[in-house]
Amino acid sequence: MTGFVLQMLCWIAVTAAANPPASQPPVKGLAQQRTGPAALHVGRRTYLPYDSGPYAMPDTVGWRLDQQGAELCGDGVIGEGEGLRYGTGASGTGNSTILRLAAPQLHLNDLVLSGLPGATGSGDAIRFDEARTIWGVVIERVAALYAGRNCLRLAPAPNPNGSSNYSVSFAVRDCSFYGAGGDGVYVDVATDGDWSRVSSTNHKGRGFVFRNVNSSRFKIAAENVTGGIYMENCAGDVLEALHVEEFAGKGASPAPGLVLDGCKGVKVGASVFEEWTRKGAVSIRLINGCTHCVIEPSFHAGVAIAVEVDSSSHGNTIYAQEGAPIRVDRTRNRVLD
Repeated sequence: MTGFVLQMLCWIAVTAAANPPASQPPVKGLAQQRTGPAALHVGRRTYLPYDSGPYAMPDTVGWRLDQQGAELCGDGVIGEGEGLRYGTGASGTGNSTILRLAAPQLHLNDLVLSGLPGATGSGDAIRFDEARTIWGVVIERVAALYAGRNCLRLAPAPNPNGSSNYSVSFAVRDCSFYGAGGDGVYVDVATDGDWSRVSSTNHKGRGFVFRNVNSSRFKIAAENVTGGIYMENCAGDVLEALHVEEFAGKGASPAPGLVLDGCKGVKVGASVFEEWTRKGAVSIRLINGCTHCVIEPSFHAGVAIAVEVDSSSHGNTIYAQEGAPIRVDRTRNRVLD
């Protein structure tokens, strides 16, 4: 061991003993118990080199990123076994979380978060659930796999008086979420988001769930899930160039590819919906009083119905679709053939 490395390890040990962090950074190597990267600082960049991984969480609580403007990065979306790993506490990896977001303007990039396939529980790869609003977080070129619950969960707790907190101006780009025990991505109470080239595949639940999300743009893909994309009480959002495939799942009835539930003014641009393994599937379904939503022409393969609008939804504009018929009350909605 070089003198420089020894000096650095001693410095880390002394610093940790004098100022123990609220949650510990990851441990370098699964079998080692040395402290990994030092706690993040404002405006500082913490780099996790591929050749030094894996970086295991010392517990199931996860690493709390609480310094505004900090960056956490690696060497790219490579090496499933060499990146950040779930902790292996007594509750099991399914209940383990890796990263917890707790500050605005964080930047996560070129990282792999992974563990053992098939885990289920209450853990998430990346989570924001604190009673505060944060903004300007960028997550790009990140692969998150095998979370017990969600690969990405953005669901801030409300304030004590019941008012909402938000995820504001988040950018999620070029990311892959795979193999969650629940839904791949879960977002509740967010605005001004930018989701570009994000895939969510092979989960036990849905690919994406968005609740109370406004003024956001999505270019996303879901495959091999039980329900592709579910949007509830969303307003002013734009979805474009979606790719939703093998979305019906194995439930009692086929799950839809995209559900708009009580949404207002949501626009769905040209997209592709394909379901080859189950008959009777519906690509797009509008329910519970959707109004002023626009469904532009899309391509549908292997489905029974391209767009289905329930009797409570009205004032929507539905274009003719390619590959499957639509089921719409034309007296309550505008249909453009």
